[in-house]
Amino acid sequence: MDNEFEHVSAIDIASSLRTDGCLYTGNHDTSNIEWLSNSINHNGTRILQQQDGRLRTTYSAIQLPWFQTFIDKLVEDGWLMYNHGYIERVIKTLDDKTFYQIRAWLVSGGVSSKAPIFLTIMSGLVKRDVYMNDELLFSLHNDYKYAATKKLLKADRLYSLLYESERLRVVNHGRLRTCISEVLGWQFKVVNSIGEHHFHWDKDNQSINCKILNGKDVKRYGVGKALKRIGVLMMQDEPTLEQIKTVSQYLKNFGTGTFEVIGGDDIGEYYNESRMYKAGSIGTMKDGCMRYDSMRNAINNIYSGNASMLILRSNEDKDKIIGRANLWTTDKGVLFMDRIYSGEDNIILFKKWAKDNGYMHKRRQTYAAPRSLFNTHSDESVEIKMDITICNYKDLFNENGNIEVPYMDTFKYINTDNGRMINYAPDNNEDGTWWLMENTNGHAQRVNTEYRMDY
Repeated sequence: MDNEFEHVSAIDIASSLRTDGCLYTGNHDTSNIEWLSNSINHNGTRILQQQDGRLRTTYSAIQLPWFQTFIDKLVEDGWLMYNHGYIERVIKTLDDKTFYQIRAWLVSGGVSSKAPIFLTIMSGLVKRDVYMNDELLFSLHNDYKYAATKKLLKADRLYSLLYESERLRVVNHGRLRTCISEVLGWQFKVVNSIGEHHFHWDKDNQSINCKILNGKDVKRYGVGKALKRIGVLMMQDEPTLEQIKTVSQYLKNFGTGTFEVIGGDDIGEYYNESRMYKAGSIGTMKDGCMRYDSMRNAINNIYSGNASMLILRSNEDKDKIIGRANLWTTDKGVLFMDRIYSGEDNIILFKKWAKDNGYMHKRRQTYAAPRSLFNTHSDESVEIKMDITICNYKDLFNENGNIEVPYMDTFKYINTDNGRMINYAPDNNEDGTWWLMENTNGHAQRVNTEYRMDY
């Protein structure tokens, strides 16, 4: 046999020939061989050609004196079948129980100590060899690549599982896949056509199910355990507790609402209790002190021309909302999301929106600690003083001379001489007419800057 062609092993030929007769272009360390999408060339001569979904020898190959010897060796070793010039893979399958036990082990991360008892694992520096019945089944390299062997090629389903995609298909299209992509940033590059195993979100049982680990049943996992298994398969770092919590809340609320930014007098409209979808998870919003019709003027005075509002519109009733948060741009250009009013499972979605859109948000969703923020750019808690100058400060008083402003969770102080609104107490003896906006009746309390204040 031509010495140059001795490198072309049966494994290379067979592992490039898929069950549908098409060639799979993989990485082969074979000199003088060119692996194309529909042929295999040797020293520029086409020796194998895909035709009508089958692989056949070419006329040029038949003229080579060593080629028939090579083909005879492939057939003798049991790698391929050769019939009237056409080459086909040897197709055999493992029994169901053996196949699913091996697959369950791989899905679980391929930990050597947890391998099925009928497998023998020989560990080296860069790979582990997996034996069955004293015959090498496959090699598992440290970079999670698999090397083919004769046994594996005969175990057709296992071959397909390992070779027809760069990574195992572990997550179905849908809610779980979207959450993992958006929250964790894990990328799904290749999806194969086997579909023998997958994880999916079970909304009714609030769990992640894996089908079919033992060939028949569905195994149910908590979010954390499932994400760790999926992370192993996708070669990702183990998710943190915070990431697990985020994905869990995202899954539970996925699809229940749609974000929308509104402004002007619409802000006062969606503060009103008639716009709340009370069958949903709305948390503190249902008890908000500004939810009444009588508060409309006070709300519009501050927000209508100076802020916008992010609402989470209910998918069940699109005229109503299940969450809201005011959006500000400070005098220094800082984008800030004010206190979030919604259920705990929705708050995580607001925070994600803030991060995706460059907004800081309150560290705690409460009326207290107005300077305590979370910087979504650096992912750290910070203490920041913020100023906002509103444009309509001369219109805050009604016809009776009484100030009409809403209860403020963050920007509690306002100077009605210049429209300066701040999230900290003014300095001692600071000039101007200052008011503290912490009344729940739509008015404010005049403050004396001669005395030190708490905020």
